[in-house]
Amino acid sequence: ATGSIQSRSVAPDSQPACKIGAMGNGPSTSSAVPTSPAPTPSASSAVPISPAPASKTRMKKKISAIGDDIRELDTVLQAWQDQRAEQRKALERLIDSLPERDGVVQHSPVEIDEGAPQVSIDDPCDRVARHSPVEVDEGARSRSLAIGVSMQYLADHFPTDLASALGRDASQKNFYDLEDSFWKCADPPGFLGSQQKKCPRDNRMGCALVDALEPCYQGQATHYVSWCWKYTVSCKLGALQRLLHRKHIDPREVFLWVCFWCNNQRLISIEKKSNGSDDLADIFKQRLKSIGNAIIVLDGYQNPYYITRIWTVYELFVISRLQDEVSVVMTMPEEAEQQLKDERVADLRKHVSGIDAATATATVEADEKKIKTEILATSGSFDGVNMVAQDLMKGLLRDCIFSESS
Repeated sequence: ATGSIQSRSVAPDSQPACKIGAMGNGPSTSSAVPTSPAPTPSASSAVPISPAPASKTRMKKKISAIGDDIRELDTVLQAWQDQRAEQRKALERLIDSLPERDGVVQHSPVEIDEGAPQVSIDDPCDRVARHSPVEVDEGARSRSLAIGVSMQYLADHFPTDLASALGRDASQKNFYDLEDSFWKCADPPGFLGSQQKKCPRDNRMGCALVDALEPCYQGQATHYVSWCWKYTVSCKLGALQRLLHRKHIDPREVFLWVCFWCNNQRLISIEKKSNGSDDLADIFKQRLKSIGNAIIVLDGYQNPYYITRIWTVYELFVISRLQDEVSVVMTMPEEAEQQLKDERVADLRKHVSGIDAATATATVEADEKKIKTEILATSGSFDGVNMVAQDLMKGLLRDCIFSESS
């Protein structure tokens, strides 16, 4: 048999006579038993030893190839990191060399306290506050930037507060509709009295929704929510409630950092003084790391709208690179999740294959350009981002399939 030592049988009548005496070049010292000359061994008569199994050989080759690939990737990664470091140094030198213009002083780099709450990529209030002639309470500003909206409020009061403000049920309204009703209209009213309250970030009238909430529904953000404004109120709330129910989490202990609630929409939607892509890379990563948890909300798993938006594709990419520092879960409405549980794991790739950073879009064209520029500067290509985002999405969908049903 292959892989074992094989013996050959010899018929009794052809068995060679025993040779008595010491082996060597000299003759035998015994003549009692006549012997015939020892047969010369040949290749055909040698006891064969079979080589190692082919499967083991192939396995060794695969392991060796994987090792080579890892070493090559390490080399490429190190070269990329060195290149990025040089690019950053060159950019800093360029900024330092710029002269003052129109009375505006170029700012020198400021050290960042990693332990302090960081500014959201979507909220320009930080830079407005630093240049505002109105004195700002730095403690109140920092707290405002770090808090999230209580999941208990969203589940128990948000739908009824919306219906009261709009005069009708708003469960099937999407968040663009809400933006139009509260901020993109004549004499914008805001929501929850936000337009009649001073913002602690710049001390001007019109605050973020999270600052308009009762204090019991505010708290240090525990989860960053990655989602799309095109979702309906019902879809988004249903997905979040499904996650808490499945994980047996008390909604009173969850405070969500959601751009709709935590960015000052007065600055973005009404005054249009800035857009969400400013300071994209650094501030977004700092926000994620300071919170430590991310929730990806889908409207469904089959061709989800989420993967067509450049904002969320970029968020997937950044989250995937911070998985050692940021835990991430996925959720969707209950009906979609139950359908997902009937899928084969091997078929999940087809549901995320549509991720394509090159063709993904944003509502604001300037945002789309800035995000895609950042992607190319960070990863060098859209294909690399697509692969990373697809792998993360597939893994999270697989986790949903095997999660405990409640």
